[in-house]
Amino acid sequence: MARRNIILIAAVMFMAASYPVAAQQPPESAVKADGGQPGSIEGTVKAKDGSVVPGVTVSVKETRLVTVSDAEGKYSLADVPQGQVIITASLPGFADWEMPVNVGPGQKVNLDITLEVKQQSFEVVVSATAPKLMTASENISMVTVSPREIFSMPSLGQKDIFRAMQLMPGVSASNESSSGLYVRGGTPDQNLVLFDGFTAYDVDHFFGIFSAFNSDAIESITLYKGGFESKYGGRLSSVMDITGKSRMGDRFAIGAGVSFLSYNGYVAVPMGKWGSFLAAGRKSFQSSFSDRIRDSYTTGAGGPGGGGPGGGMAAVEPDSTFYDVNARSAFNLTARDTVTFSFYKGADDLDSSRKLETTSRFLESRTISGDITSYSRWGNRGMSAAWDRKWTDALSSRFTAALSRYFKDRERSSKMVTKDSDTGLETTFDRGMREENHLRDLTFRNDSFLLLGRTHNLEFGAEVADISIDYGFETDLGYRPGAGGTDSTSAVPEKLRMDRRDTAFQYAVYAQDTWIPFSKFTVTPGLRATYFDRTRRTYLDPRLSVIYHATDRLRLKAAGGRYHQFARDLVREDLFEGDQDVWTLSDGVTQPVGSATHFIAGVSYETPKYLWDVELYRKNLRGLSEMPSFNRRRPPPNLILRDYTYTGSGVAEGVEFAGQKKTGSNIGWFTYTIGRVMHTFPDFSTEPYRASHDSTHEFKLIDLHQWRRFTFSGSWVYATGKPFTEPLGITTITMPDGRLFDVVEMANKNGARLPPYHRLDFSAGIDFLAGESYKATAGVSVFNAYNRRNVWRKEYDAVGGELISTDINYLGLTVSAFLNVNLAGPEAFSRAGPAWLRADSGGRARPKYEPEQEFDFYGAVVSADQTTLVVSTRRGNQTFTMNSRTVKGSEFEPGALVHVYYKTRDKQFVVTRVVQKIKNWDQVKSAFD
Repeated sequence: MARRNIILIAAVMFMAASYPVAAQQPPESAVKADGGQPGSIEGTVKAKDGSVVPGVTVSVKETRLVTVSDAEGKYSLADVPQGQVIITASLPGFADWEMPVNVGPGQKVNLDITLEVKQQSFEVVVSATAPKLMTASENISMVTVSPREIFSMPSLGQKDIFRAMQLMPGVSASNESSSGLYVRGGTPDQNLVLFDGFTAYDVDHFFGIFSAFNSDAIESITLYKGGFESKYGGRLSSVMDITGKSRMGDRFAIGAGVSFLSYNGYVAVPMGKWGSFLAAGRKSFQSSFSDRIRDSYTTGAGGPGGGGPGGGMAAVEPDSTFYDVNARSAFNLTARDTVTFSFYKGADDLDSSRKLETTSRFLESRTISGDITSYSRWGNRGMSAAWDRKWTDALSSRFTAALSRYFKDRERSSKMVTKDSDTGLETTFDRGMREENHLRDLTFRNDSFLLLGRTHNLEFGAEVADISIDYGFETDLGYRPGAGGTDSTSAVPEKLRMDRRDTAFQYAVYAQDTWIPFSKFTVTPGLRATYFDRTRRTYLDPRLSVIYHATDRLRLKAAGGRYHQFARDLVREDLFEGDQDVWTLSDGVTQPVGSATHFIAGVSYETPKYLWDVELYRKNLRGLSEMPSFNRRRPPPNLILRDYTYTGSGVAEGVEFAGQKKTGSNIGWFTYTIGRVMHTFPDFSTEPYRASHDSTHEFKLIDLHQWRRFTFSGSWVYATGKPFTEPLGITTITMPDGRLFDVVEMANKNGARLPPYHRLDFSAGIDFLAGESYKATAGVSVFNAYNRRNVWRKEYDAVGGELISTDINYLGLTVSAFLNVNLAGPEAFSRAGPAWLRADSGGRARPKYEPEQEFDFYGAVVSADQTTLVVSTRRGNQTFTMNSRTVKGSEFEPGALVHVYYKTRDKQFVVTRVVQKIKNWDQVKSAFD
């Protein structure tokens, strides 16, 4: 009955959103064209380079009418009073925008908005402003990052959006081996990663140093650190919502880059008013630099004999290659219909095989030698198709179909020989392991947005997901025979095998309302209901967030909610190769559905130059699962996964401090988090213990400086060392049949800690060859500048009754460089527009422009008054008509360098805005060369 009910609800939600029945029409006053009736305003928000800007707050000044631009940059305001109103647009990191608009009775006004990156004004010398990487949000626990600016951050030659996210408040930056995000005590599998609507289940490239996504293919990225809205579900900790890029402004563009590790490229093709297309790709190659990274994953500073029980150390020299490709296209079918297609594919190959040769620490007469073979391959494939439909001025919908595939295959085997030089006795030990994990996720989703008057913005939708997961595991336990008198013996392996296939359907509906009871107060209640057919239960997730603007600068905020997770990445302890992860589906019994309850409260104080923010958080976790090591005890030969999975609970809590300098040529921020993550698994420990990713203290300091064409940056990270379970030694047990079996004795769960982690990085970049149609950027980064030997993990091999330990370290001092070149199309597509068409164009056809299309250019003022503006560029002088409502000509002195925006009206060039805020000198210089 419950299943039929939830399916019925989902069907009703889909039908209601896809059919513009009268019950969903906006208030009559918002759509009628009768006299005296309100009108509406809609349009698209873009950056200066033509790329769309989501998340922009658009409002009618001195009213309660407010909305936010969607993933495609589109916005809509209904029920706008007739007469002249002032439209404002704002987003942290961009200059505030406003424009007066006349709205007639029942009139629909199309108003596109172009935002400028927030800059400093100049007097005699142009003063550049440092790139704005991080922008805080009006919403609680929400951060956005600009992919266009991440090149300025220290890196290993690759612009990496996930590495930039790890420098944000509340996100751990000490997990150097993983691009996955540890957000406020959560694990990467508890973070929902959406790329154009499909779910990414693994985000690592190249030992986890790089993420799986190419920043050239990303338009925007938003991180919800907790208390996220009802439209998101299926994860316990956080959400990362990524929107792909399908254009580079309004011109054809092509770009390429190379670093010491890989090469990358992209091509962007605009299709006029019909749409756009972009494809991008990356591939690594073998070089001395990749060898340098490989060699960094080697022994600790202790050398042979140090680092753990048994004392022997082994070197690790892994080889790794990766690639990824993106393609995205967007088509404007009608004024109300847009279709978007997105595709992604990426994979890694890792070979960490090695040779071992050492002398026993306890018996100098015994030598140990052999080979360890270890190979892994993993990756993602994803694709999505989305249809955006605007039914009315107040109602819009998005329908998405998404397919995601994840795979991870691992093989590991070792063949060891021990030889006693005194007796000549040789013993051979063979051990092998195979592990496979494959996942498929097919999802259909609808999201709708309905404006209900001036104070209510309703969002609702439905989702159906079909998920299947395969897991296979096979290993030799490595038993050895008892003492004998022969000169050569061999171990007799006993196999352990596991095969599992899980499938599930997941149905969900949600609704939430952004209610503005008065101008300083916003309340967003929501509810999400999910039916999971493996447990035959419906899970209700109520959510609520409240924001109160006590003053123009002081904000008080709070949020809470319940969250459930049905697919999780189980951690399997592996003494010999570090912890491994396995994606599985909950069954509600031995693997319960995970749940979390969030409590968040905070306060922020923001001025034009600075932002200060404090947030307290707590997450109560239930239904956690973990797979223990197969070496802790002897498992049954025919292992069933549900019989060998431990369940428990946990708490993640802490306080997060952040301070940011937002403007000027030197900007930056600091973050400090003090917290703890405690797990309770009765099978592991009778007492709560620190989770493996717990870090009591983490401090980050980031600084960026812009000087003319140069960008400098630096970051320093300090974090408490991670907990780990330390082995005490090996105990040999004699079986009833006379065989000997080695059992590893373990200390208390996560009772030991690795040394503290800290790292200093620097970066410098320069823009050169900058012009209207081309640009090149080169840079160098110094990673781990003082060569700190941070320990990643410890690995152990059991040979001849001894434990041989290996300290696997993170990267030491590493210097890298990169070069990126970007080329744009011919000037016929330039945003400079018809005012600057060259006189030598001859008989060539003039480009076609859209009505009310806005153009912009850089130039120097020749003269200005209340009615006309004369501007000079390399193409000569041009006269423009001043729009007295928005431009005051008396402000512009002759010779002043300006950024002019204009439109063509009645065969005249009408100025809409004049900005004395220049992004960089090369843009101005190109107007006169």
